[in-house]
Amino acid sequence: MLRTKSSLLLLATILASSLHAQPVVYKSKRYIHPVLPRFEFTLGGTQVSADSAEIASITIVRGMERQPHQTIDKFSAVLPLSWGDYGLRVEDVNMDLYNDILLPKGDTTETFFVWTYDKATEYYARDTAYEKMPNVEIRREEKTLVSERREPNGDLIVERYAVENGEPVPLRREVTINTGTSFEIHIYEWNGEEFELREVVAPEQSDTNATPSDSVGTDR
Repeated sequence: MLRTKSSLLLLATILASSLHAQPVVYKSKRYIHPVLPRFEFTLGGTQVSADSAEIASITIVRGMERQPHQTIDKFSAVLPLSWGDYGLRVEDVNMDLYNDILLPKGDTTETFFVWTYDKATEYYARDTAYEKMPNVEIRREEKTLVSERREPNGDLIVERYAVENGEPVPLRREVTINTGTSFEIHIYEWNGEEFELREVVAPEQSDTNATPSDSVGTDR
């Protein structure tokens, strides 16, 4: 009987290992520029648990070409299978009219791997300057990037960036602090070297049931 139980346990382990070792592939065709054909982006990796996969490569095929134009590797992101597209974003983060690649670094983080498209070489290259901005939101009409994160102490930090010569340049930071009875909003502006405190907005009384995100600048 003991031997039978051991055999069943071994079989279950083998089956689980086999399941988790299964390759995963996700393909998506996206336009990166109005005058270019659609690019096919293929995420490749391995299932590492019942509900997650390790994505370790992005293969890019242009238009009707049969051979890959570029393969991006030397990275690893363990992402939920339930996301379907693994959080892949093909958007113009550096405001040069060519869509770039953003892929979450993990299911519990808010930061992204970022590869920007170089129209001169026609290849994507990793750009870590944009990876420093969690939850980055691209606002084309304003030509700004907005990054938002929550600190362990509950403070909400919202930062704005412009893009100059392909690089993000800090503009403004808003820190919303819960004082217990109200929210204080500390507003900083970039002076060329660091964020400098310019204003503190301290409502006399705030709805204690509100959240900091309800109180951060209405012009966001």
